[in-house]
Amino acid sequence: MYKTFLRMPFLRLILPCVAGIVTSYYIDVPYLYLTTFILGLGAFVSFYLLKRQFAYRYLSGIGINCLLFAFFGMLTLSALEKTEWNYPPKSYRYKVKILEDPVPKARSNRCNIQIYSIETEKGEEKVNRKAILYLAQDSLSGNLIAGDYLCVKTIFKKQEPSPNQLPQYANYQKIKGYACSGYAASNNWELITPPRSYIPDIQSKALHFRRNLLRLLEQIVPDKRQFSIASGILFGDKSSVDNDLRTALSITGGAHVLAVSGLHVGVLYGALLFPFGFFGNSKKNKCLRQLIVLPVMWIFAFITGLTPSVVRATTMLSFYGLAEIAGKKSFSLNIVSATAFFMLLYNPMYLFDIGFQLSFSAVVTIISINPLLQRLYYTNNYVIRYIWNSITISTAAQIGTMPLTIYYFNQFPVVFLLTNLFVIPLVGILLTMLLIYLVFSHIVILPEFMIYPLRALLQLFISGVELITKIPYACISDLQLDISGSISLYLASFWLIKLFIHKKILFAYLLSLLALFQVIHYL
Repeated sequence: MYKTFLRMPFLRLILPCVAGIVTSYYIDVPYLYLTTFILGLGAFVSFYLLKRQFAYRYLSGIGINCLLFAFFGMLTLSALEKTEWNYPPKSYRYKVKILEDPVPKARSNRCNIQIYSIETEKGEEKVNRKAILYLAQDSLSGNLIAGDYLCVKTIFKKQEPSPNQLPQYANYQKIKGYACSGYAASNNWELITPPRSYIPDIQSKALHFRRNLLRLLEQIVPDKRQFSIASGILFGDKSSVDNDLRTALSITGGAHVLAVSGLHVGVLYGALLFPFGFFGNSKKNKCLRQLIVLPVMWIFAFITGLTPSVVRATTMLSFYGLAEIAGKKSFSLNIVSATAFFMLLYNPMYLFDIGFQLSFSAVVTIISINPLLQRLYYTNNYVIRYIWNSITISTAAQIGTMPLTIYYFNQFPVVFLLTNLFVIPLVGILLTMLLIYLVFSHIVILPEFMIYPLRALLQLFISGVELITKIPYACISDLQLDISGSISLYLASFWLIKLFIHKKILFAYLLSLLALFQVIHYL
């Protein structure tokens, strides 16, 4: 196991990065990162002064770990600084840019914005802060889109956690990078032209493209409930999903299918690679298929609006493809660690994002635990083997996400296995069909009889999920778990599987010690 660890450079690098981010987020120690940086630099200099002798190679390791710890710690401090709001709670005039399409609420439209200018008593000041702006609902605010620029007169206040808020959600706005929030009535804002330095960002362009495709999809699937599922599967757009259907998906453990992520990207990636399988697995063919498929995957990420979940999954697949081109072991913890490393380099606050944690937890347990589960049974029958593989992958993913699901949502979907066996094959078919229908609808007007199979499958998806919710005890709710309990649940799951597979007494001792620790912890 230690030799495996040594062969994974990014797995080794990610550990000091995570340590630096967590330390910076929770602990305020003056000069900690400067001291660590000097220590790391000193270790590197010592190693080179000693002419890089093998006996002193540990100095190189100390240097790298200290420098990464210091760098990511300072990077996190910089990200936290951008969530500070020191202006007094007075009514000022702000110039802002809308970052995402507004989300309709009960009596307002919620806009995620970037403040780039503020007019105070001292004059106009340049600002660079993200904020949440609620605009009174009317025909004008309902037509705003990502990329629009506004001049707003309002009072922005730093958003403090509510006393009744659960601890795991207390810093949600800070994690998302928002410094403050405000409300503006209909007569307190207006559309303005972009500043002279305006450069169209790729995110706004992607959302604009997605918006046009959603209009086209609505013509193909006019039924509101069917359209909400179709838009969720293809674009990750859950805004039109009604409360009943949203609750049903949450209870059954199928909510993840409406967030374009690893499942959707993996299905599309596999479908695109399938035709290349007929050309063999020579190094040249492997390189060619990755060079063709990977750009297509990024085009798919673009049309879905470049949401964090799809960017995360596409980045991971890109590393997978590059590893295959280089002739390395493709899907491993090193690939996952490389993806996490570069995403945290871009934004260290991703580490505390629920989606980031769920995604990487699922992938890590699929890689590490799924091979152990597959050893329990083997058959030459293709159908049974496919079902067994689906069961083991779903179980491994659920082991990875279960502690987080209980911690954040206080519930556990007991019927997750049945749900995944039903929805995952259906999602693969629907995703492929939706892409084909969108492409052909640009060329010709599709007759009703050709669209009927798509609508029938969408209705089957809805009816199936609602039927599964009627199973008694489909979901256990009101569960409570703290951080310590979540970590213990991860360890217990892993050691229990190792005990069952290898039947070593060591794992029984470890489980006993873990149980004793939890008893003492909760006394």
